[in-house]
Amino acid sequence: MNKPSLGFLLIPALIWAFFGCSNPNPVTPKVSGSRSADSAPLVWGIWDVLITDDGTVEAVPLRHADFALNVTGMIDSVPGCLGLSVDNIYHHTGYTDITLDISITHPFPDATKFTGFDVMGVLLGNGSVAHPHDPDLYMAGPDDIQLRNADGWTRWMNYPEFLGTDPEMLGFIYGEMGTQGLSPSAIINGYRYFADDLEPKVHPIEYLTNNPANRGMFQAGSTNTRHYNIRFPDSAGFSFQYAVISRWEQNIHSPDPPEYVPDDFPLTANARESVAFAILGTTSDWYWDGSSGGGNFRADISVGNWHVQPGPGNVVDDYVISLYSDAWSGAAHPDMTATSYGPNHCIFAVDIPASPTAAGPLDIWVSIEQTGETYANPFGVPTLAEDEPLVAHFYWLEIVPLISEQWEPPTDHDPRFLFIHHSTGEGFLYDGGMWTKLEAEGFDVHNRTYGDGWVGDNTDPEHWPTTFTDYYDDMISWELEAGQYYDIVAFKSCFPASYIYDQAMLDEYKSYYNAVKTVTQLHPETLFIPYTTPPLVPNETEPAIAARAREFADWLTGAYDEGEFNLVAYDVFDVLAGDDPMSGDFNCLRYEYQDDPWDSHPNVAGSTAVGNDFSAWLSDLVWN
Repeated sequence: MNKPSLGFLLIPALIWAFFGCSNPNPVTPKVSGSRSADSAPLVWGIWDVLITDDGTVEAVPLRHADFALNVTGMIDSVPGCLGLSVDNIYHHTGYTDITLDISITHPFPDATKFTGFDVMGVLLGNGSVAHPHDPDLYMAGPDDIQLRNADGWTRWMNYPEFLGTDPEMLGFIYGEMGTQGLSPSAIINGYRYFADDLEPKVHPIEYLTNNPANRGMFQAGSTNTRHYNIRFPDSAGFSFQYAVISRWEQNIHSPDPPEYVPDDFPLTANARESVAFAILGTTSDWYWDGSSGGGNFRADISVGNWHVQPGPGNVVDDYVISLYSDAWSGAAHPDMTATSYGPNHCIFAVDIPASPTAAGPLDIWVSIEQTGETYANPFGVPTLAEDEPLVAHFYWLEIVPLISEQWEPPTDHDPRFLFIHHSTGEGFLYDGGMWTKLEAEGFDVHNRTYGDGWVGDNTDPEHWPTTFTDYYDDMISWELEAGQYYDIVAFKSCFPASYIYDQAMLDEYKSYYNAVKTVTQLHPETLFIPYTTPPLVPNETEPAIAARAREFADWLTGAYDEGEFNLVAYDVFDVLAGDDPMSGDFNCLRYEYQDDPWDSHPNVAGSTAVGNDFSAWLSDLVWN
């Protein structure tokens, strides 16, 4: 049986910089004696973090780690390397959102025998909301510090159940120099998944299914980075703790180094529980028409797990999947016949009768219980969770579509128009005359761009789901009087988004815009206009990449908005891109719209072409 994780705890600061390794060549652990194929928690280092009201961030090393379980003299000083780069800090009424990249460097640069597996960076905070799976599983609520983009939720190393172990390394370590009274109460806490070659913002299911041979490893000497979006409610303050949990097992040549990484490590080095989950796509027909709801939630779901292979008939019985939502009563279970599978994942079809009682959004919580496994450690050290079943937790947001209502322009005021954009959009508005042309057509024009908070600063495709969920109210009422909202919202990513380097990236773009569509369906009072991405100059792209940009534009103006009553895409790519397959500017910014062959910003002629075309297009769409 694969035993519990080798865990190492870190508490990071939200600062610009890298924490240098305090010892560039830290003491390497020596494994003595013989052990069964068991793994156990281990601490790399621990910090306390305090963010003050004026934005100052302080990180205090709490103590050095010491480990004495067949390992001596492991760490003489804080060996971990922790890098942090703050992306943005957004202050709102009642809370502050901080987005940042956290980088972790393996503390033993040359010790390949300590390669980690399935590393999770966990945000530890208070829990005030009970999980639907178990009323005793408290997790972060609206008034608690939250990891807004968690890959999953874990029970490992929480304060209430893992405090006071002997040795401490098998549980939660409470820092003697930590913030006074800081005792995070959440039983399950959100994490981001770390592994070699996993990009900061890529979903772990995508990474795992495309890289099964990698085994989710974190090699000695490597540095891995993940993007975090953390919300700090004013009532909760800015003090928190952060754990990094890794899995490990001796390699087959131990105590000698492995000859091949990761193949020389047994599969027991990977986590026993599922480490990733995703809803791949839905064909749901569930609805809420204002007075009643019905239909079915239908989807394909993917579960990442290293220890499961389907049996006869492709049936999986190594874990139990339970889905919880306000749209149905109790736990719903999918058919456990895998429709497809790989070395580290299985895909199942879900078809659940639903009875929504509101338009949405509705939470879907997923619990995956590993059959016959618990949180017990291999050394018999007691914890309050030792007899509890081992369960991985995941969260998904599903929007129940409304009965479609045709958008109509307002009759008591000029339509309020908001354009969210970056640099090329500024050219359209001013150099291209789009602002004055729209005003002449009867629109009340506003724009939002660099420096205008989250919505103005984050216009890449990956940002739109966050804008339309977490910042919708801010977006829809920007610069307006209380109670007013925008009748029309156009939003555009800039030309770098046209560098779609492979099919996976194209599919990812589509998922971002599909997430936006689930929100627009809830707001028939507003017309939403996604722009296609502006083309790149030939020198900044390649034919296959430019062709994918054209494919994305065709999808956005075709299948994407088909049948929608308040969502219509505008094809700025087609206005600006060359359409002659024999020309060098095919699917790129037209030669006549370039001032510099290395600059993809359209010149005045290109901006004017867009300004004229969009103004006429929108006027016809709204008034005719």
